Amino acid sequence: MTIAHAGDQLAARVHTLLQRRSGAAVHRLVAVEDLTLAREWHHVLREAGTTSRVQLASGLTLDEDQPFLIFNRIRQVSLPHFAAADEYDRAYAWSEMHALLLSWLHSLGSRVINPPSPLGLAGREYSRIEALAAAARAGLEVAHYGFSTDPRCHPCTGAYQLRQSTFSMISSDCALGDEVPVTVAGRYRTRPDLALDGMALTRLQSEGSHPLMELRLAADSAGVWKLCHLSAFPEHADWAAAGVVADYLGELANDTADELAKIGAAS
Repeated sequence: MTIAHAGDQLAARVHTLLQRRSGAAVHRLVAVEDLTLAREWHHVLREAGTTSRVQLASGLTLDEDQPFLIFNRIRQVSLPHFAAADEYDRAYAWSEMHALLLSWLHSLGSRVINPPSPLGLAGREYSRIEALAAAARAGLEVAHYGFSTDPRCHPCTGAYQLRQSTFSMISSDCALGDEVPVTVAGRYRTRPDLALDGMALTRLQSEGSHPLMELRLAADSAGVWKLCHLSAFPEHADWAAAGVVADYLGELANDTADELAKIGAAS
């Protein structure tokens, strides 16, 4: 299933493709509000492990003993039933629901694509410099990024000013031209024509525990494609991007079904 906010076009298109391939009963598109307005929550943390059971507002029940995968598109907590409450009560309810969703998603482990982090319910969020550092560690070509109080000392001839603080600190980056979005989902990705190191991509996915990513690439003057930014929350929503995500989710679902069949045969 996919849990997403209203208006999430990538989630809607992935849902459409999976329904076409597997049928309406196999994949569900669930609104975030269907989760936060759940009829029943049972989520218990013990030393021996976590037990969970959720009955959604729609009546669908998610039990830990059931085979399901979640394509996690939860960006923020939505609590429409607290709209009329005072600010303090809304803030308290928001923090409690955020903690519950974070704990629940984390407890589901490998069932969740992409898993949450303390920095975001749909996975960690990268600043530009964090993204470039992570990609460089993984072995990808990255655009130059630096900070200088004197732009004349900046090594990049295409440097441009992004912002200037009250202390005249200038943040500079290489102006490489138009950035191209590339959606990566497991071993699938859009724009296979762009030369990218597959092993480096795998290392980047593994390091951040996010098999789904959206990269922003631009070519330098020599025609080398360099990463300018990345997000663990893909937003580019054309049908090509939806297609690679659907391919990846379909592959995971098939692997899960095969594993359950083996367990059933062994028992």
